[in-house]
Amino acid sequence: MSQALPAPSIAHPSRLRPAIGLPVQTTLWEIAVLAVSGALAAGAVGLIELRLRIPGHSILHAVLPMALGLALVPRRWAGCGMSLAACATAFGISRVGYGEFGAGSWTSLVTLGPAMDLLLASRWGKQWPAFSLALAGLAANIAAFTAKAAEKWMAAGVPARIPGSGMGGGRGMGGGMGNGMGGGRGLGRAVGGGGGLGRTWDEWVSVAPLSYLLCGLIAGLICGVAFFHLRQRNEPTDA
Repeated sequence: MSQALPAPSIAHPSRLRPAIGLPVQTTLWEIAVLAVSGALAAGAVGLIELRLRIPGHSILHAVLPMALGLALVPRRWAGCGMSLAACATAFGISRVGYGEFGAGSWTSLVTLGPAMDLLLASRWGKQWPAFSLALAGLAANIAAFTAKAAEKWMAAGVPARIPGSGMGGGRGMGGGMGNGMGGGRGLGRAVGGGGGLGRTWDEWVSVAPLSYLLCGLIAGLICGVAFFHLRQRNEPTDA
């Protein structure tokens, strides 16, 4: 009777803020924290380029601010709110001409928040919160890989209609016509790479499946260990 709505039913098991004592209603400062966290995730994905040449590493930019936001505001649907804020920020950045958001980036921003919510709210997530966040990063990057692969495959499969663009990712005709017409290699990379730092489709697909999986899993695991409990103790039940 006294536990009709226990706190753990509305909160994630955060290290930074205990579930006990959370108000039932979401406060304005909590909404602000979630909005800022989502905006930071979008800004990091679109404006920061580490040049690691590792496909799928942009998930590292998104997981940290969103995991921190979820730890500060451990609400049930906090992840979805951050994804909405991230998408709105990414749209605004794109409209003013800053940042670069490909299909993979958009997909990771859309899916990461809901994936964190769903996995942390599951039975396994309540028992192993940190590892659930790792699975959320993995799921988001699997979705991002699917979207990015489709984008690059369609770009690589389009016949080159621009002189100097090159059929093989910018290397087949870039040397022969690029010098004469100014920019053969650049156009070729856009057709074959789509944001992969000049990689052809064959080069990208040979490493991307594994790197996307590892980046998503490792990024989620690091943030999960930092901001969430490794294992949640079973709460005692009243006799």
